[in-house]
Amino acid sequence: MLQRQIVAISVFMCFVQETVPLAAQAPDTGLEALAQACAADDAASCSKLCDGGDARACSNLGFMYATGRGVTPDPVKAVPLLEKACDRGAADGCGMLGASYEEGRGVGQDLRKAVALYEKACSGGDARGCNNLGFMYENGKGIARDNTKALELYKRACDGDAADGCENLGFMYATGTGVARDASKAVQLFQKACDRDRATACENLGRAYEHGDGVARDPAKAARLYRRACDLGFQAACGKAATP
Repeated sequence: MLQRQIVAISVFMCFVQETVPLAAQAPDTGLEALAQACAADDAASCSKLCDGGDARACSNLGFMYATGRGVTPDPVKAVPLLEKACDRGAADGCGMLGASYEEGRGVGQDLRKAVALYEKACSGGDARGCNNLGFMYENGKGIARDNTKALELYKRACDGDAADGCENLGFMYATGTGVARDASKAVQLFQKACDRDRATACENLGRAYEHGDGVARDPAKAARLYRRACDLGFQAACGKAATP
């Protein structure tokens, strides 16, 4: 049985922040120092920049409070920060705010609002927002189920280098959901996601090599992939041996 590592891991893990050159917006060394400190998860520096109108600083600070990265977790405090980020044009802030509404973290659960925020994030170029919007369409959460639309969004997410989008797209090709089944295409997508440390993608890739589904059978490679999935935290793959 194929495995999936989808949004509820929590959803915020799909929005792992990358180091953002906030200092590019800073015209003086004082702001540059604040931007560098904010990029290194200094909450006080992020707060000063956010108060000054820096959308990415608001987004970073909101993520920190939502996940407890560098601060005591406070999902309620995260919400207004993510609202500021989204309103000021930070697409990832919209996506993370959508995750708050999807999960009901720090705010009342509202799936329709989550969909609207994911749409805004995806339209703004946030690949993880596209992935989460695809998940909403695939599962009929807050919007009518539409596997064709989900497929399109997962592809957009994968093309935007979101590993979870590649994994979800691979799952659809592997199962023939919303598209003709294509095991070879699924293998390519699982490989791309596994290379980006998606544990269940590595497990699914191992399964393909174990059974020769979409790729030449290779039990030894399957075992290595199961071990990688285990090392990445997917316990079900630990100690799993490929069928000789």
